[in-house]
Amino acid sequence: MVFIVLNQGIIVKALSGFYYVKWQDKIIECRARGKLKKDNIKPVVGDKVEFGLISPTTGVIETIQERKNCLIRPSVANIDQLCLTFSAIDPLPDYLLMDRLTVLARKNSLEVTICITKIDLIDKGFLDYISQRFKDTGYTIIGISNKTLEGLDKLKEKLKGKITTLSGPSGAGKSSLINNINPQFKLAVASVSEKTKRGKHTTTFCQLLEVMENSFVVDTPGFTSLELTDFDIYELDKYFPEFIPYLNCRFTSCLHQKEEGCNIKTAVEKGLINPERYNSYLALLEEIRENSQE
Repeated sequence: MVFIVLNQGIIVKALSGFYYVKWQDKIIECRARGKLKKDNIKPVVGDKVEFGLISPTTGVIETIQERKNCLIRPSVANIDQLCLTFSAIDPLPDYLLMDRLTVLARKNSLEVTICITKIDLIDKGFLDYISQRFKDTGYTIIGISNKTLEGLDKLKEKLKGKITTLSGPSGAGKSSLINNINPQFKLAVASVSEKTKRGKHTTTFCQLLEVMENSFVVDTPGFTSLELTDFDIYELDKYFPEFIPYLNCRFTSCLHQKEEGCNIKTAVEKGLINPERYNSYLALLEEIRENSQE
């Protein structure tokens, strides 16, 4: 009987059926054991795995440890926090996408940090607007300049000892941000189309980067949409933290649309809840309703 010595590592990159596992100070190129494929288990970046070596640099993944969480798009496991990276200008922030991503983070019990890049190009009052928009959410707002490096130290503190996924549209400066935190990566930087003012994709696959000791960020391809699947329309309000103190509406089934005795609508009217956030809630609620009917 042959016994295979299993080693423990973490998948830092997945590309074309190969999984690159960080083990000690090495990167081992692995394939997944056929049994995993048979059981319809697909390894993803962030997975903590057990693997056997078949050479000093290659191996086979035998098992995947239980995941703390797993995002679908991008496919990443065991994330501690979501860092939403949006530029203040070129391209302008997509606030519905921003709110959509915070809902996804809350559903997966992730901390939320919102990084606004290119703040050297806009009035400082813009950050006050963002802070007011997300008032009482508990989210951390950080203004970043990839040119002057303003705000970088504050972001580093948020990244320490955690696995963080940087998510947001292309052109927002995610790759520049990673390069400034740790210049050794030298990631390609996106340009912005003069015609559309949208970024061009530079990240083409998902990878986990150790930007500081025991501190990882997931660099993911840019995207502009994210479907809210497996959501119940009656749970959406709980993923807007500022709504929670006002959820004792007259009717327990209140969806905060046109119902009488709705405390959420009253809070919006009194300025206790940001109206833009409330409108995002209504838009996402309708999307979830439509998805459930398909």
